[in-house]
Parts: sequence; structure tokens; C-alpha cells
Amino acid sequence: MFAKENMRGQPLSAKKGEVRFRQSLIDQHLGNSHLFPNEYNESEMDRITAEKVKRIQDDVKELKKKGIRLSPFLEIGAGYGQASLILVNKFMAKGYATDLARAPLTSIKKMAKKLKMTLIPQILVSDAERLPFLNNSFPFVFCYQTLHHFPHPGIVTKEVKRVLKPG
Repeated sequence: MFAKENMRGQPLSAKKGEVRFRQSLIDQHLGNSHLFPNEYNESEMDRITAEKVKRIQDDVKELKKKGIRLSPFLEIGAGYGQASLILVNKFMAKGYATDLARAPLTSIKKMAKKLKMTLIPQILVSDAERLPFLNNSFPFVFCYQTLHHFPHPGIVTKEVKRVLKPG
């Protein structure tokens, strides 16, 4: 089983540090700098994005086959928003792409252009440990390959349960 987590969550100073780090990382991913020698550059990010988009499309097709209602959705830790972009453009879903850091979310329009997509999900900066939504708000809530990045995933999953509609 999992160790009991500190239910106070991540301190604000750590969240601010994460936001600053993500801004620097995005600059490198978009080809504007090279601060981190072991991190992806722009051309590597393009290759990874293409692979990720294919995986997301396949995963969403499987969810749809299983009768999962895709709209409205909430994506937590959206980053550049590839999953949300696919949902709104390929599956005509409506929803929110959220992230703690503003910088990746502001890059969603660039990502959409790169992927030749025109529709953009609602974009919202929010803390996954304290989601700004009412209980039972969404039939579909997901973290696409990001839950392991949260210092306290148990707190995040409790928030997901809170905003997820029953069933």
C-alpha cells in the first residue's frame, strides 16, 4: 500500500519553483535557449510530440469504444495541451486544460498550429491539489502521463474524485 501522505500538500515555495523551472524548460523546448544539456531540444520535442499525439488518439479511441463520456472533460497537468487539443479537435469534446504553470498553457495555441488544429480547449491555471471546480462537475477527468510528477498524487486523486461525476 502507499505511505500516508502529508495532507497539507506541496508548499507554495515549491510550487513557485516548479513554475520557474517549467518556464525555462519551455524556452528550451521551443528552441529559444539551451540551459539543460540532458533535456530535449526543439527537434527532439517535435518527434516526441508526434509519438505522443498518436498514443493519445489511440487511447481516446479505446475510451470511446468503452462508452466513456468524453465531454465535458478536465485535463490536469496539461502542459502543452496535446491531449486536450485532440479531444476538442478530433472527438469534438469540450473541456478544460489545466496546469500549475501558465507558460506551457500559453503555448497551447502554438502547439495547435503545429498540429494543424484550430479548436482550443478552455485554458486555466490551477493547482491540482485545490481544483477550482464544484463537486461532481465532470464525467471525464484525466492526467495524461503526468500523475507521477505530482509530489502528493494522493491529494490530486482525492481532488479528481471530488470533481468527477458519479458513475
